Amino acid sequence: MAFMGCGWLGLALALAALFASPSVAAQPHIYQRQAFELCGPSGCERIVGRTNYETVVGLLAVAPDPSGHATPPPIAPFYEIRVELSRTETDRGFFVPASQVLKPPLYAGEPGWIRATPEALEVLAPAMRAISPWPAPQITDARVGGRVVADPSFYSALYDELPKAPPGQGVGTGATITLQSDRSSPWTYGFNTLKYFPDDNVLYRGGEWVQLPPAISERLKQGGGLKGPEGTSGMPWELAVISVLGVLALASLAAALFHPRGPLRRYRKWLFFPTPSRLRRQAP
Repeated sequence: MAFMGCGWLGLALALAALFASPSVAAQPHIYQRQAFELCGPSGCERIVGRTNYETVVGLLAVAPDPSGHATPPPIAPFYEIRVELSRTETDRGFFVPASQVLKPPLYAGEPGWIRATPEALEVLAPAMRAISPWPAPQITDARVGGRVVADPSFYSALYDELPKAPPGQGVGTGATITLQSDRSSPWTYGFNTLKYFPDDNVLYRGGEWVQLPPAISERLKQGGGLKGPEGTSGMPWELAVISVLGVLALASLAAALFHPRGPLRRYRKWLFFPTPSRLRRQAP
């Protein structure tokens, strides 16, 4: 019995040491499963095997060193990578074959892009031969600083190849840009951070700073109410209309109260303005 007790104690200590190791404890849901799915419009291909799982899903779950980071690719066809977190919870990452980059699931923390390793590409290749990717998403809704803008499809240009800007160049107040598409994609629905800084004419997008050409920057400034068409500070047209209507309403009310024949002149006695008649009554 003493020998059995020591055996159980040794097993318990070994398991405790295993799950206390950083590689397992930091991501407890990653290495407990051995399959994931690569999905496109025709369905999903299940990829099994512990090594295959760790090669792809492990890359999505554990942030690589900076040399493995990638910049946001242009909008293009893509695959979904569906990952089981538990028996009832599923998350997903993405893979863009044209750029050979991966987009981690949201549970991995700060949204970013990861360059696929040769081993990961080899694991994904058979599934990609079996199914086609989702087509490049169509931007159906775009907002700049919370304002809905016209022609949302134009804003797919924010992911074109653009000249780099120095990191952290944006100063002043930036306008957050949100994009939605006909289908959830790695470029839309919160999977990327887009912020425009009009003072420096730069855009922050998913970990990189880029300089915007005049055609895009002017569209952002006008669409977001960040700049008037003549280069002066502007305001949303809805606010301008409300302001004008408010001034007209106040002017009409004042005329109705204080004009000698105003329809509301009898109610002036309820006001505390120093009208001529009230001043005469208060004179000594």
